[in-house]
Order: sequence, then C-alpha cells, then structure tokens
Amino acid sequence: EEELPMFCYPTGCKLFRARYQDAPLPEYYGFVVKNERGDSIHVSCVSFMEPLERSKVEQLNAMSDRRQRSSLPHKFFCERKSAVAAEDYEKEEGSSLLLGFDDVSNGTILTGFDQMMTFEYKTICLISRYPFWSAFRRFLSHLHILSGSSYDLPLERYISHLLLTVPVPKPGGQCILIPLPAIASPMVLGLPPVKDLPIVDLPFRRLFSCLDVPTVVTIVLGFLALERKVIIMSAFPSLVSDVCELIRSLLFPFDLCAPYVPRLTEPFMSCLNFPGAIFVGIHDDGSSDGLASVVRNEIPEDSFIVDLDTGDIDCSGDRFEILRE
Repeated sequence: EEELPMFCYPTGCKLFRARYQDAPLPEYYGFVVKNERGDSIHVSCVSFMEPLERSKVEQLNAMSDRRQRSSLPHKFFCERKSAVAAEDYEKEEGSSLLLGFDDVSNGTILTGFDQMMTFEYKTICLISRYPFWSAFRRFLSHLHILSGSSYDLPLERYISHLLLTVPVPKPGGQCILIPLPAIASPMVLGLPPVKDLPIVDLPFRRLFSCLDVPTVVTIVLGFLALERKVIIMSAFPSLVSDVCELIRSLLFPFDLCAPYVPRLTEPFMSCLNFPGAIFVGIHDDGSSDGLASVVRNEIPEDSFIVDLDTGDIDCSGDRFEILRE
C-alpha cells in the first residue's frame, strides 16, 4: 500500500490548471512489484482528472492567503491577478471572477466548457497475482465510464462482484466471461495449461507496431539475454508497460533475473547507476525536468535507451561498436 502512490505518480501528484473542455483523457497503464516472498504482483491502473473539490479549493486559498503575508513575490502575483480579473469582469459582466485557485463563493452547479478550473489526479488500481492486463484494463474502463453516467447499480456492486464472486480460472480450463454493460464486449479471464506457454494477455501488434523485428531480436538476444541495462521510453504510459511485458515474455523459457521496473519513479532513479543489468520503463511526459529528460541528458553507463515513438536506440559511447559486440 505504501508503494502504490509512488508508482502511480512517478514525479509526484500535481495540480493541473486548464479549461473544463481541455481536461486530459484518462490514461491506462500497469506495473509490477515484488512482495516480501519475491512473488510478482501485477497492478493495473487508470488515472484521470477531476475538478478540485470545494473543500480543497478553500484550503488552497487559505494557504495562499497565509503565504501572501510572508512572501512578497506571491503577494504581488495575487494582486496583479486580482487586478486583471477585475478588468475582465468589468468588460464582461456576469462572468466569474477568478481569485486564487477557483471562486468558491458562488453556489452554481453547472460549469461552462470554457471556464478555467483546477484539476487533480485520481487513480484506480486493480491488484492481482495474475497478469490479466487487457481484461483488467477493460474492467477499469468500464468503471470509469459508469462513474460519469446515471446507471442503476453503484460502482461498488461491480467491484464486489469481481473480487468476491468471480473465481480464479483453472489452468487449461474454460475461460470465465464477465459481462460489462458499459462496453460491448465482456471481460475474459483464462489461464493456459501448466506445461504450455506462459500467459501473455497483451497483443504483440503493440510491440511490432513500434519496433521492427531486427530491433526486437537485438533487444531480447543482444541486450536482455546478455544482461545489459535496457531503458524503454514513450510518451504513452500504457505503451511502455505493455512493451516491457511483451519483451520480457520473449525470453521464455528463460526468466529475467535482473531488476525489473516497468514504471520507474524518482526514488528509484539511483538504480540506473548500479552495476549489472536492469530493465526499466520510463514515461516521457515532455517536461524539461522530467525523468525521461534527465536520463536522456545523462545516459547511465553501459545502458541502452529504446524510444518507442521513433524506434531509435541510443546508448552511451559508440553505438555501432556496442551493437556489433
């Protein structure tokens, strides 16, 4: 429970200021953690933004008022913002006066699509010992759709049905179908036979749509099999976790012995400088001070950076000589 927020928000939980119509779409991703016995715990997540609650807005405005007494730059900023908002209010009567974070004095319920609002990140996690990535992502999408609709059954009913009623499928047995009213297709849970290939609940087209076959072979046989440091990057968090899982599955019948972090966070940045192999994934948020930018500017020694958006491989030193080895 203590590690979940750290992996859900790799660079910390931040507020987002934008118009109501420009709110970002939800993001689906996953990561793998280890328990005290070394077993893999698979976590499927959906992150979305919601308007900041009224109580939190009031709390932030109170913090802003206290800071104005001790910080002159913040006081001057708030005074300039209040003056600009007052001028806009005089030009366009009836518009809401934006002071601080949001105007909490009005009791209106409806929100205009062009109104500036403060959003906060929220994440729903589904934890399991089985890598049902596609099925759990479908279930989380179902919950997110129902949260914005007026359906008869509460969300807790679907969650309790999945956790308490749906059994774990038997290896090699029949698949379990769970109907989802908000989505046309049901959620399918199934396990392969014990002596069959391991379960890979992800389409390989996601991997080969980003990287060609020679590049994938080079990563699997030339980097991971020889215990090199491999860093996967992309602007899409779901693509990073999916590609990491698909590449790791190609090592079968061998298993990855190196540390595996498909969603790297700031507290684990130092592990890139450790000697030995490591396999990590980093979400490139596009910021200049983000994890991806820091790693690109200072590439760790003997490491390979695979950019899924461009299909390029970058490394420290002569790339041709390292690839030829």
